[in-house]
Amino acid sequence: MDTEEVKHLIDIRQGYVNRLRVLELQATKFGNYCPAHIIVEIDDAKGHIRDINQKLIGYLTNSDHDARKGADQAASVDIQLKKKGGENATSSRDEFLDLDYGIKIISPKDGEVVGKLIEVLGVFSVMPSPERLRLFTVCPSKTRYGERYWPHEVVKDFSSETNIWRTKVNIQNDPSDTEWGIIAAIVGQSTIALWNFYYKVGPTIGWWDFEDWPKDDTKICHRI
Repeated sequence: MDTEEVKHLIDIRQGYVNRLRVLELQATKFGNYCPAHIIVEIDDAKGHIRDINQKLIGYLTNSDHDARKGADQAASVDIQLKKKGGENATSSRDEFLDLDYGIKIISPKDGEVVGKLIEVLGVFSVMPSPERLRLFTVCPSKTRYGERYWPHEVVKDFSSETNIWRTKVNIQNDPSDTEWGIIAAIVGQSTIALWNFYYKVGPTIGWWDFEDWPKDDTKICHRI
């Protein structure tokens, strides 16, 4: 797939996204009495968007060095998880989802009124491997397919002395009138590829929300 094909797919995808938003508004107005043809059209648009997502993610994973690097890290059979004091724990790819990292968000507090730029502090008992811990925001306004998620930050600032991690989240829309949520999650290969794709093409197509997430390779540690 060359660059022109990618641009063409992105244009097609945006058309489906625009159509989907219109259909979802119509469905909301009808409520429980939504006509069957609107439901069918929503499902059809979602299916096309997912298909295009997979094609674009495949292109990104094969062509973008950073995406390959992230996927290779996530697919590693043995993952070294640094513990407090410098000890190492080895976990298989399946086991890393079951490991208790002790990850919690301690600031802001649940229900706290915040601005657009939010400093997020958290704690951990087991340090995740590099670039595994990531923050997402979630908007409570749901579509027929559930909540809407946006990827935000890869947590890189960890203190092994205090077991504190920190980063910042920038909510573009004013959160004062909406109860936005923040999610701290450990992610694997599929989500890393989707994340990289999102930041590669997001500026071109308007930073749409994550679709078909969370995936099976995601462990949601805490949500406020």
